[in-house]
Amino acid sequence: MMLRTAGQIGAVIMAVLVLAVASAQAQERITLFDSHVVVESNSDLLVTETIEVIAEGDQIKRGIFRDFPVGYGSDDGFDYEVIFDVQQVLRDGTEEPWFTQRDGNSVQLFIGDPRIVLPDGPYRYTIVYRTDLQVTYFNDADELVWNVTGHDWQFPIDVARVEIVLPEGAIPETADAYAGSRYTTNGAAEIALTDRGMVATTTLPLELRQGLTAAVSWPKGFVAQPGRLELWLRLLAGGWEKKTGFIWAQVGLAIPLIYFLAVWLLVGRNPKRGTIIARFEPPEGMSPSEAGYLWRGGFHNHHQEQQTLVVTLISMATRGVITFLEIGQGDAEIKRTGEDEESLQPSEATALDQLFAGHRSSVRLGTNNDEAVRQAVLTLVHGARRAYPDAMTRSNRGYWYLGLLLTALASLHAVYQETDGSVAIWAMFLGFFLIGGVTACLRVLQALWRKIRALFGTRGGDDLAGRAGFGLLIGSLIGIGGSGLLLQVHVSNFTLISQIILWCAALSVVTVMPALTREGRAVLDHLEGYHRYLSVAEARRFSLMAGEPVMTLERFEQHLPFAMALGVAKKWSTKFAALASTIAPEETYRAQWIQSGDIDQSDFEILLDFENRVGQAVRSSARPALRAASILSSRASSGSSSSAPVGNNKFRRSNGSFRSGASRGGGRSGGSGGGGGGGGGGGGGW
Repeated sequence: MMLRTAGQIGAVIMAVLVLAVASAQAQERITLFDSHVVVESNSDLLVTETIEVIAEGDQIKRGIFRDFPVGYGSDDGFDYEVIFDVQQVLRDGTEEPWFTQRDGNSVQLFIGDPRIVLPDGPYRYTIVYRTDLQVTYFNDADELVWNVTGHDWQFPIDVARVEIVLPEGAIPETADAYAGSRYTTNGAAEIALTDRGMVATTTLPLELRQGLTAAVSWPKGFVAQPGRLELWLRLLAGGWEKKTGFIWAQVGLAIPLIYFLAVWLLVGRNPKRGTIIARFEPPEGMSPSEAGYLWRGGFHNHHQEQQTLVVTLISMATRGVITFLEIGQGDAEIKRTGEDEESLQPSEATALDQLFAGHRSSVRLGTNNDEAVRQAVLTLVHGARRAYPDAMTRSNRGYWYLGLLLTALASLHAVYQETDGSVAIWAMFLGFFLIGGVTACLRVLQALWRKIRALFGTRGGDDLAGRAGFGLLIGSLIGIGGSGLLLQVHVSNFTLISQIILWCAALSVVTVMPALTREGRAVLDHLEGYHRYLSVAEARRFSLMAGEPVMTLERFEQHLPFAMALGVAKKWSTKFAALASTIAPEETYRAQWIQSGDIDQSDFEILLDFENRVGQAVRSSARPALRAASILSSRASSGSSSSAPVGNNKFRRSNGSFRSGASRGGGRSGGSGGGGGGGGGGGGGW
């Protein structure tokens, strides 16, 4: 009885084991995945895959499908496309129906007839296809890293094998293979080098999410490297459905640039230059400082601002308003005569009162009058800027502000197109937070500085207006830069660079937006003709000009400040020197408004030296702190492709000789479903 019971139990156990083995053997799986890869001389790959499967009607009903990655994203903003050209599909050696469909970055190849359900059993599928842009190009060698099976099959793989055949004459230098999980650099695979390539075979079955990757390198010269033009055409042509956000981002960023260009063409250009003829007088009612401002298109540095006071003082001296009592190296003493002050422009009269504050009759520049000198310079600078503000020039600042608004909106639009809306909101918040924070700090420092100056009984709070404006500009740049740091990890490098270029252009275009009016153009043409008259040294050049005034000592001194303001004092002095012998051959020229015995007046060159000495005295008084509202003075004049890393595959041999992280073909990254390198993907049944 006991023996019969034991026998029954043993029979049950045996039956269970048999059923378990049968079930295991009947499980849908890939029994063999064999790939034959031929590297052609034009760098294309001709791949033949033989996939043997066991179908049990579970997932494999009508056939199998194969995923092949074709779209690869990179940080430069492009989605690269490789070819997946299916040339032949067989089942058990005969033609089999097939079709493809796009699935994100991959193309799915479906093999089988949708109307036919396959009986259970083993099947052999053969897929022949061509692909490109899979070879990596180095300076001294070329390399193929090929993901043979992919890592996304729905079935385990009993055995995977690959043979890579190089072009005629190419001898493999290094080879390696890795079997296992995605991105593994070691695994159960045997490698054998052949005369023209390599063979790799797995030594253990591949479970789900495991695959086989092979890599081989060979000397350069056997595979043609695509040219830059060909690559760019391919890159631009591929993946349009993935480029829509990127394209709309670039379109949005281009709109402000088009706007700025259109505005400049319509209102930012000076009227056409008229016919320039010699003018013997400056424009009516224009002072030397105003002439210098208009000729230069503004005051662009401390020296030009300080030179305004130098020219004005010499102009006053030639009219008898002041006299230079003593001129030293770095200082000068001037005396107010009280004569002919009614001829001064309002800004000149104000500057004179500021220099001689406290009813003083004389003042020494370069000593303790720095505040008075700074105020006088500011008065003259403001006077020159306000001389003809509306009739002469248009600032066009309103157009510029609108362009800045468009630039900000375009930047946020670009971020929104390539990311989700939250990133754009955070970018805007960060940018304006930094701008506001920096500006607030500047305001606090400005108020503190004013209190300190008031404590010591000095003025000068107004001279911080320029600093505040400059600080606001710096704060804006910091805000933009901070936003850029945030965006760098969310948008493509191409879009980030486009934004940097756009903002640089938007902040720079303000310098070319101001333009002359027609009246301003006429005045500038007049001034150019006057400049021509002052700068031509040969007197005979004007001997035939009708209406030319007779040259006299008085006329020379009258126009000398204008010549200094226009930068032609030396030429004007040379021109007068050529006529001096005919005007007063028995006399030596002596400026009556210079009483300093330290000045040798035996030559006209002394006037240039005199100008330099007065300039030194003014600059000794006017320290750089005078820079004020004129920092943004209007100017009335006319105006990489880097290779992307290959997904950091980090493939290398155990001896460290294998290359990694290089630029693949068109410089693409590893695609989805790939285990690094080309090929990859996966598949399943349908």
